[in-house]
Amino acid sequence: MRIRQATRGRPRRIAAAKRGTAGRTARRLGAYGVLCAAVLAGLYLGWTALGHWPALALKTVEVRGAHRVGRAEVIRLSGARPGMNLLALDPGAMARAVEAQPWIRRAAVRRVFPDRLVLTLEERTPVALVNLDGIRLVDADGVVFKALEPGDPSDLPLISGLSADPGRPGRLPSKGLRALRLIAMAGRGERVLSARNIAQIHFEKDGRMVVYTADAAVPIAFGDGDLRREFRKAEAVLYQVYRSGRYHRVARIELDYSNQAAWARLKEAGDLVRAPE
Repeated sequence: MRIRQATRGRPRRIAAAKRGTAGRTARRLGAYGVLCAAVLAGLYLGWTALGHWPALALKTVEVRGAHRVGRAEVIRLSGARPGMNLLALDPGAMARAVEAQPWIRRAAVRRVFPDRLVLTLEERTPVALVNLDGIRLVDADGVVFKALEPGDPSDLPLISGLSADPGRPGRLPSKGLRALRLIAMAGRGERVLSARNIAQIHFEKDGRMVVYTADAAVPIAFGDGDLRREFRKAEAVLYQVYRSGRYHRVARIELDYSNQAAWARLKEAGDLVRAPE
């Protein structure tokens, strides 16, 4: 009988112990919650106080990498003003605001405590002009970034014969990227066909790319073959006509790879100059 009574009482004691443990756990969790809330409140109040602390007021704005865009313009775009609290600034938003200026390719904003802001810029370098609803500047990445205005560089190769591609807003149509590759090749080292001697790159109706030299407006017709190979052929035939003294008599240079040859047609009918095989 005693054994049965002891056995019957055990579940009640276990249940009571569980209730006690649960109560202690709940009290601990409540205490932790209060502590966390107090810490968060303290951090918020501390951050708010720092956000109004005079020692963190902006005094100096340093602008690095600005050449075409004036320092005052960069600061105006960023929205930085003397007396602004450094902690209240949003560097990412300020950088995006500066990048809205067409000449700015990339901007970075860095806070230097206690009172200085550094704006570092990477400006765009135009490599060509393009005729797309007016004459515009284009960089090496194919970004058409602004209309040509007085004071902008104008002694650049002009790319013409293209139509804007709705699928590439603000960028050079895909076909025009071949012209940028050619300009890059012509700009490396001392070349027979240098970037300085490229006045225009025109895309004819059949898609052929024709380069016009700056010194004599000699048209050089490129095909759809390997561009490096065609560029070497163009330089070879130019070298031949320069050496022969007949450069200014050239009517057109054709890079014809059906017979692996490049040739220059002179203004006198039937007179040809071939590049070496």
